[in-house]
Amino acid sequence: MKTIKYLAAMAAVLTLGAGVTSCSDDDDDNVPAPVANKGDYHFDLLVSVGGTTGMSSTGVTATLVRSVDIDALSNPDTTISMKGIGADITADINSEAIIKGAYYYEASPLKNTWYGKYQVSNTGVNNVTRYEFATNTFLTRQYTHAWTSDNSLVILGANRSVSRKSKYADNTIMWTRLADSENILAIVDEGTLDLTEATKSFREGGVTAFCTSGLATYRKADNTIIYAFTDAGTDAEAGFYIAFIDAKTMEVKHVCRETRVDEMAGTAYGELQQDKMFFDENGDLYIACGTKIPNAEKDAQQYGSLVRVKNGEYTTDQTYLGLGKVDNGKILTAEYIGNGKCALYVTNPVKAGLISDMTVYDNGWGQNAFNSYYYIYDIASDKFTELTYNGETLPASCGSFTDRVAVFNNKAYLGVNPDEAKYGSPRIYVYDVNTGAVSLGARIEGGYYFNRLSVVKNK
Repeated sequence: MKTIKYLAAMAAVLTLGAGVTSCSDDDDDNVPAPVANKGDYHFDLLVSVGGTTGMSSTGVTATLVRSVDIDALSNPDTTISMKGIGADITADINSEAIIKGAYYYEASPLKNTWYGKYQVSNTGVNNVTRYEFATNTFLTRQYTHAWTSDNSLVILGANRSVSRKSKYADNTIMWTRLADSENILAIVDEGTLDLTEATKSFREGGVTAFCTSGLATYRKADNTIIYAFTDAGTDAEAGFYIAFIDAKTMEVKHVCRETRVDEMAGTAYGELQQDKMFFDENGDLYIACGTKIPNAEKDAQQYGSLVRVKNGEYTTDQTYLGLGKVDNGKILTAEYIGNGKCALYVTNPVKAGLISDMTVYDNGWGQNAFNSYYYIYDIASDKFTELTYNGETLPASCGSFTDRVAVFNNKAYLGVNPDEAKYGSPRIYVYDVNTGAVSLGARIEGGYYFNRLSVVKNK
């Protein structure tokens, strides 16, 4: 059986390998697709029992996925049931999976040396294909990724030990390129990035300790993978680096350093469950970043900013710092919704009334506190506006490792995960990208934590 799988994988490599860095209209560049036939897609809602999902979640006893038609989320009179309908994915895959087209992809939670491709429906999880890694091994949830074409997936991450508490010392960033076909997900090639040599102009000896995953995306205009990473050494200075990598050869073409912020918004877990950067229609890349609030008790207490890399450039745009340096809260997700706007999910425990001082951690910060809100950010004017319905602020949500924003046909669907005793069960709000109007959408059955909302192609 293993021999048959190996031969099939090699056939896929030979078939797909020649075109793995070709561009297409479906590349994962975070720009909303043009108007699509709603009959070809559905929404997947991911909920959990006992607590919110995420890397530091506690108390979660089950994770469920419920698939619904596109129209189902727009009806305020609908309550989406989970009991006996949603698929329990707990034993098969994590919520922190890559979703593209009709499939879920991830390094297997069952065995750290596997990678797999899955299809999820209301009846369960179908294991489409699963193989062993070759030389590079990526730990579950500890990597980032970039699609360089419809059928080519590059994953990147540090070669750390299994322990999350292991020291960042003399590690490197690994990469593996996978060719994806209907039933095959095969390794094409793999290697490491020489980021130590590439960063020697910024610090003596170069960077030798790297964050777990960083953030990666693909710029089709010049066939470049853009990879943001931080120096994880004990003597590291604030700021982060961006490597520009030739997607065909995986050679590092250029590295720049950004020092106006402390770090990008995602260093440890990539974009497996959350979007933290996006391209606009001009091909400019925006990266959500964080800077520690002065005198705050913990590094996680931050205010957010957006850094930009203009199309065709190999450094950050020093004339732009979205939202500036103001104490507006920590950006958890940033997703482009079209028309020059993005939706931001922001933690602000003072606004939520949990604490009176942003420097205080207890009872305010953390993923299980109801402390986060949605904002619509207009890039051209550098203004962000709190999302409201009928003139009232939407209820605060809990969940730091969540992403409940999905865009389809010029509408952004935003899920609120509120204090159920005060506001009722989780609910969808629908934002019209062209008019700015907000309408009430469906509810999710009570008793669940709403963690992820995704547009998935019908098989």
